[in-house]
Amino acid sequence: MSVNQDITTLCWNLWQKANIPTIYGLNLRHFAEDTQLSEFGQFQKTLASSQEFSGFTRKPIQEFQVYRSGRMSGLLVGGNLAVMCWLLGTAFAPEIPNGAILFLEDDIETNGYYWQMYLTHLKQAGVFEKISGLVFGQVDKGTVFQPKSSFKEILDIVIESI
Repeated sequence: MSVNQDITTLCWNLWQKANIPTIYGLNLRHFAEDTQLSEFGQFQKTLASSQEFSGFTRKPIQEFQVYRSGRMSGLLVGGNLAVMCWLLGTAFAPEIPNGAILFLEDDIETNGYYWQMYLTHLKQAGVFEKISGLVFGQVDKGTVFQPKSSFKEILDIVIESI
């Protein structure tokens, strides 16, 4: 049996409430299906010695994937965009440290309307005022945005404070 559920809540609460470091990223099911053996080796090394983790290799970032170029530094925190929004106002809501780099990803079925709604929700909650940078996971090529509402146009409106 294969279960593919989001672990944002678990990772945030292990880290913030129990001071246990977590890894948010590829899961074992991913390795079994379509990941190169070298990436699995990196994953094993990270589990054996998290102090020596220097990041996973990935495809180079293309210019069209960069919204605003520059440098950022800070603690890397984040998770699933929808889950983070659902948790706001609860005892399980993530506390975003000042100066952090926030990474967000969401389900490949999430359409553009939800991206805009969730990012607006984070903006209204003051999340973007705290962070030094923002990184997005993959936005699926098939994501449907409303006319005159591309992902870049959504960012123009929502992410003006970073």
